[in-house]
Amino acid sequence: MKKLLAIILTAALLMSVCGVSAFAAENDQPAPTTGPWDGYYWMTGGPMISFVGGSVGNRVERLVYYRENMMMESSPIVTDNEAVPGATYDKPTNTLTLDHVKLTDNLGIYYMGDDFRLCVKGECELTKITVFNFSGKYSTSLNITGTGTLTLNKEKTYSEAIEFCGEGVSLTHFDIAPSVTVHLYASAYEDEEFPQNVVNINSTYADPAITVGGKAIPEAKSERRVETISKTVNALWLENPDHVYQRGKRVISKTDPDGIYAVEEIEFNTGSGYEPRLRVTKYIQSPFDIDMPDPEFTKEHGDYIILTQEEFNAGYDYVIAPQPKKIRYTSDYRVANRGYRGVKFIKDGDPGTVYIGTPGWTTPYGNELDEEIESYNLYSASWNEDEQLYVAERTAVEKHKTAEELEAKGYTIVTDETSGQRVEVQYIDTNYKYENYSTEAILLIDKHGNEYSAEVLNWDTGNTQYFVQLLEWREDKGRYYSHYDVGQLYFGDPPYDSMEEIEAAGYTIVLEDQPVDYTITGSVEALPRSLYQDQAGNRYFYDFDNNLYSISDDNTITYGSGKYYIGALAEGVDEDALQKAEHEELCDDFKWWIEGTEYHHIGSESTDMLIGDTNLDGHITISDVTEIQRHLAELIHFTDEQLVIADTNGDGKVDINDATHLQKYLAEFDGIVLGKQPTA
Repeated sequence: MKKLLAIILTAALLMSVCGVSAFAAENDQPAPTTGPWDGYYWMTGGPMISFVGGSVGNRVERLVYYRENMMMESSPIVTDNEAVPGATYDKPTNTLTLDHVKLTDNLGIYYMGDDFRLCVKGECELTKITVFNFSGKYSTSLNITGTGTLTLNKEKTYSEAIEFCGEGVSLTHFDIAPSVTVHLYASAYEDEEFPQNVVNINSTYADPAITVGGKAIPEAKSERRVETISKTVNALWLENPDHVYQRGKRVISKTDPDGIYAVEEIEFNTGSGYEPRLRVTKYIQSPFDIDMPDPEFTKEHGDYIILTQEEFNAGYDYVIAPQPKKIRYTSDYRVANRGYRGVKFIKDGDPGTVYIGTPGWTTPYGNELDEEIESYNLYSASWNEDEQLYVAERTAVEKHKTAEELEAKGYTIVTDETSGQRVEVQYIDTNYKYENYSTEAILLIDKHGNEYSAEVLNWDTGNTQYFVQLLEWREDKGRYYSHYDVGQLYFGDPPYDSMEEIEAAGYTIVLEDQPVDYTITGSVEALPRSLYQDQAGNRYFYDFDNNLYSISDDNTITYGSGKYYIGALAEGVDEDALQKAEHEELCDDFKWWIEGTEYHHIGSESTDMLIGDTNLDGHITISDVTEIQRHLAELIHFTDEQLVIADTNGDGKVDINDATHLQKYLAEFDGIVLGKQPTA
């Protein structure tokens, strides 16, 4: 019988080496994910392990696993096991190890897969763990292993100690190995509608999602989610009818000369950097006598298309007419104060480059790390003689490093020889454009030929004013400058309310043939809005400013491919009597939680290593045999602790004999003891 069991175990071992998952997708259950997500998401760059600490206004984020440049999909993924002392990540085993780490940080785990492990060694403490799933498309689970102690949210700073964030449509679970000790705390704030729980998780996984050693615990609660669905209507309403909005330059389509088109210059992220592009929008007349984007023009980015200069030239021509000449001007005050300030670094062996650390932040970390740690984003920079400023590259060469860590890599903070203080220098980045630090205005001249700027300001009240200032053209700079002073908003005439007033005051507007500006007054919003109704059946919706509109089937319009209601501003309505039109709908996913303000799982009393428990889950199973096989096949790499645990026959090395020894132990062969070779 034992030999038969050994054969069965061998077959199971071979299947596991071939990559059979420990989690089987049942029915329509999503398949489990393995390892970090290999995709790109603009908000985080992709998968990430982040430690965030510090006080309000002095946020410190230290990244252990991250995309080097989160704005570029082609940027490489980086593992930095020096970012947080005691925290190391091993990708082959998808394991983050905390070794005596005590921080007031939040640990964020982004899109790291359902096999992600958090191995705890010694006494460890964090404020909170948040697990992020990528919009329900790539699930991430949390498996806490090891033989140490992990304490979360001891000061009850947050509502929960562990939170799983996402859309609640992913296979995701939370498991605690029996060998690890876990103390979880939640705030004592009481709310009947939103009770506080130490763990909150959403999952489509119908089987137990919160387990210890793979088995559901009595403390775990669950319910099938019921979602409240609000009935919505498509609605049009007028926004800010007194405001003037610039929509670029008027252009004519060579294929649709009667259409209304406008173009704006933009910086477009191509994935490998930013390049100039032209954004073209087609406009149609709305029932409010206001032009609005044509939703049928394109589906590429919304209401517009993005073209290269060559594509634009092939399809469009600017509308040219005599227009008030617009210029950009600045002031000595603005020039002197533009840019950013940073700490100056130099690097051993690289005398020609200046490195600039963005203004550092400090945070007390308490316990073993009670010193203040100052962090920097470090950029390489070069001196620009024309600007008399350093120009820094947009991509940091070092991220979130302390001064000590940078010094170990050859960087030194430059200090003033007389004061001994660190040197801070002013710089701009490679995205710098002079226009970012100047103001657009209409050019005027007086009867003496002096030049002036008329800056146009549109106030929230709907009125427009023109501020006139004397200008000076500086040939050496190739720019207009105003006599703008620190203590004065404007140095010149009182504001004028119209261009006619400016001309009556003796100024002449400079006209020239140029592309015509395209502007609209007011705008029309077209969005789905929640539906409200009164007892008589009258229907209403609110806009973003909580203005109430009444709607009727007699006042509709087809906009693009949808039918929209045109709302009329409602007056004299008892808003307290309105009811939101909604219904409850049973969802296919589940909510899991451990309720209460405290949860304690006390691990194995002995802190000795459990020989054979290679996956550190507190149990010895066929999965541990699989781990040895995967290590020998170099699919994963054991830590030093796992190498000791995997030496199941006690001969001082890890080889195929250890997998066989453990396999025989599970099959209950006579004389097989873990950690010892069988007697003859």
